[in-house]
Amino acid sequence: MLWTILLGLAILSVAMIPLDSRWPGVSGQRRFRRGWVLDLVDWFYSTLITKPTFRIAVAVAMAPVLLWNPESKSFQFAKKESTNPELCVTPQ
Repeated sequence: MLWTILLGLAILSVAMIPLDSRWPGVSGQRRFRRGWVLDLVDWFYSTLITKPTFRIAVAVAMAPVLLWNPESKSFQFAKKESTNPELCVTPQ
């Protein structure tokens, strides 16, 4: 995973440095301005911490929906065979 983050950083750098040189957001600003290390730390933090944390939060939020058993109206794993004909899938 770390190599993909580094690859993404390299690709964005190759694309953005020439664009920023041609059309700078702030005229006269140096390439390695004060605070560039913080920008780099933020880049790695957002990809290494925020994305996995978000995936875990989505999984926790979806767990009740995925574990809901409409037959017993409770949170448990659904049985493979159902007695309710509306929930049964018959091959055709």
